[in-house]
Amino acid sequence: MISLGAVFSTYESYYLLAQEPDWDYLSFVFSATMVVYSIHRIIGIRKLASLSDQGRFVIISNYQKHIQVYAFTALFCLGYFSLQLNTLLYPHFLIMGILSIGYTLPLIAGKRLRDFHYVKIFIIAIVWSYVINLPLIIEPLPLWTTGQLLTEKFCFLLAITIPFDIRDRNIDGDLKTLPSLLGIRSAYAFSLILLVVGFYLTLNIRCSMDHGLDGVDQVWLLSNVIGYLCTALLVMLSRNKKSDYYYGGLLDGTLWLKGSLLLMVLLIRS
Repeated sequence: MISLGAVFSTYESYYLLAQEPDWDYLSFVFSATMVVYSIHRIIGIRKLASLSDQGRFVIISNYQKHIQVYAFTALFCLGYFSLQLNTLLYPHFLIMGILSIGYTLPLIAGKRLRDFHYVKIFIIAIVWSYVINLPLIIEPLPLWTTGQLLTEKFCFLLAITIPFDIRDRNIDGDLKTLPSLLGIRSAYAFSLILLVVGFYLTLNIRCSMDHGLDGVDQVWLLSNVIGYLCTALLVMLSRNKKSDYYYGGLLDGTLWLKGSLLLMVLLIRS
């Protein structure tokens, strides 16, 4: 689910800037996401051994061998697809790889980056927004467009990860997070504000490309309006929700909602 979300989010960025998608890069993103999240599941369950008989941790614990197979398979695919890409991307891969590995593995005084106060969801939002837009960032785009592109994805990703931080506050223990700083009600309000900012930025980028609102691609506009409204609704409804299926299925599903709606309408029209 999460790997498909990365692919659809990347596809959405290509379409936003009217660029032909690079399928090798989309495959790279899928494989890289699979590797990182598989390793996170393998390492994370060891640090949460006391919870291995609760909720989603039961599934993760019971399917460790499967997850390891997924990780090794995805790692092989990752190596293959990385060789098909522009070498200008490699330094960026290194930086994002270091952040991703540091988030997952306890490399700093026995701690992961996610174990430091306030850092967790910001690292997720930074890495995702950067990787999703990376091929477009190295294009000769106006600096203002690049900045808006990165900020839009950052706002969206931060907005949908705030409810996860709220859900995990008991697991995180003494770890200080954005919700613990702002308070639960203010954190939800901030999440909605981020979605409004994200929608404004993506609309502004598209309007600048289509020469005003009147010329905006209606298919793109419809998918974004539905996607952002559904995401805002799911964020609001997540309050007091504990179900792993809600978070791992519906909230994580917002990552592929706009891109999949866009692709579906385009396929119907063709």
